[in-house]
Amino acid sequence: MTKTIIIAAAAVAALAGAAHANSITNVALTGGAGSEMGVGQIYSALTGISLANNAVNQVGAGSGSVGIGAGTIAGRVSDDRDMVWRDGSIDVGFAALYWGNSNTPDGNANHTISVTQDNGAATTLFQAGPGHSAQRGEIFSSSVFPTTADIRFSAHNHTSGVTASTDPLNNNGRDRVITFDITGLETLNVSALGFGGQNIDLTSLPALGAGKGTFLMFFETGSDDDFQDIVILAHNIKNVPIVPAPSAAALGLLGLGGIVARRRR
Repeated sequence: MTKTIIIAAAAVAALAGAAHANSITNVALTGGAGSEMGVGQIYSALTGISLANNAVNQVGAGSGSVGIGAGTIAGRVSDDRDMVWRDGSIDVGFAALYWGNSNTPDGNANHTISVTQDNGAATTLFQAGPGHSAQRGEIFSSSVFPTTADIRFSAHNHTSGVTASTDPLNNNGRDRVITFDITGLETLNVSALGFGGQNIDLTSLPALGAGKGTFLMFFETGSDDDFQDIVILAHNIKNVPIVPAPSAAALGLLGLGGIVARRRR
């Protein structure tokens, strides 16, 4: 009896483990002469770490030994780890906006960057685009949130009408954000994108709390999946891994194990 139960539980654990495997949302290839910069080009310019546009679709893409103490920058995070965040006081920066088929980091569509607490009402952090004064490289400190609150970021495109949340459940199941962990980087080279903008000295931002980091978020607020419609910096936050519920097959297997155990009694 005991062996039967252990086998069933192990099978459930294996299925759950498979659900927790790294998840990657593919970025459509873009960038090149006469076209908008792609995610890899933007990331390379901002961080100084070489990343080709066709190499972004894997966990750890953009990792490198630079920054404070020449530590390793982790690079792209799994897409099941950039949906929900925590906590406290968050510093957010404006890095780039390429929406509108315009090869300029100022874009041609206004965007509003907001945050919600426990999926409640949105709090505006800043607005960027041709109709707003936000400058690339500018830092905006957010409100202070309870450390237990689940934080979700969103970018609303005032031209397309799309609101892209870090949580796909708020986007009808579509992932509209990819994220890179740049914790340890000393400078975000905003000016390297061209067209002005001021670099961000990341060492001058508040010291990171325990378990927190610094991240670049690339939003898709259109329909072409190039994920460079607006890029923001989020500092002093930690990601909250999403734990999926066991699959129906796993639950069924667990039930079967219980039935077999009862029969053996």
